[in-house]
Amino acid sequence: MVCPDLTYDENIFIDDGTGVHLFSAIADNTLLLSAQIGHHCRVGSQVLLTACSLAGNLQGGDNSFIAISAAVQQNTAIGKGSILGMGSIIVSSTADGSVYTEPPATKPRVSSADVKQMDL
Repeated sequence: MVCPDLTYDENIFIDDGTGVHLFSAIADNTLLLSAQIGHHCRVGSQVLLTACSLAGNLQGGDNSFIAISAAVQQNTAIGKGSILGMGSIIVSSTADGSVYTEPPATKPRVSSADVKQMDL
């Protein structure tokens, strides 16, 4: 169920299994698949949310991915370009470009600095 006061930009997709609560905003080019979005959440642009739970008053960074069964505590911010893996439990704000997996996800598995150092 999506509340009627949802603010959203262009090119978003919200499937029937998604719930969005009061006073939330979703930026452009975002895909919500069976996600639960709490009150006063701001989801950035080019974000993919799949069967995850975001508590209230959350700031979601642009170009992020939040996987199945991931949970994010209220009053936190997800960094730009972050990946929250399946089953992650986020209890504090995340850094930009970080990858978090396994509950509780207190430390990033890979940071953007680590990616820059890898030989690809």
